[in-house]
Amino acid sequence: MKATVQFLLDEVGPDLVNFFLLMPHPGTDLWKAAKEEGWIEVTDFSKYDENHAIMPTETLSRKELAAAVRECTKEFYSSPRFLEKLNSKYGFKRQFIRMYSKKIFSDIAALEIAKLR
Repeated sequence: MKATVQFLLDEVGPDLVNFFLLMPHPGTDLWKAAKEEGWIEVTDFSKYDENHAIMPTETLSRKELAAAVRECTKEFYSSPRFLEKLNSKYGFKRQFIRMYSKKIFSDIAALEIAKLR
C-alpha cells in the first residue's frame, strides 16, 4: 500500500486521490465467493460503503485495513508534492484542492475520533 502511495506521488502525480476498501455487495459474484469462504465478518449493511472494512485479507485484519487506508490518505495529502499543488498557479484548481483537502482532513479526524470510541 505504501508503494502505491509512493508511485502516485513519484510517477503519476494526481491532484487528488481516494483510497477505497473492496466491498463485496450482496448478489455479486464476489459476495458469493466471500460468503462461501467465510470472509465476511460484518453483516450490518449500514457499514457497506467505501469507509468500512467488512472482511479481512489474508494478511491484514479489518482493523489493520482501515488503519492502512487512513495512513495512505494522510501520507498522500501531507506529502510535500501534494502541498506544493496548493500553491500552484491554477487558481480554480487550487481552490478546489484546498476545499477537498479540508474535507479529507475532517474525515480523517472523524475516523480517528470514531476509532477511540
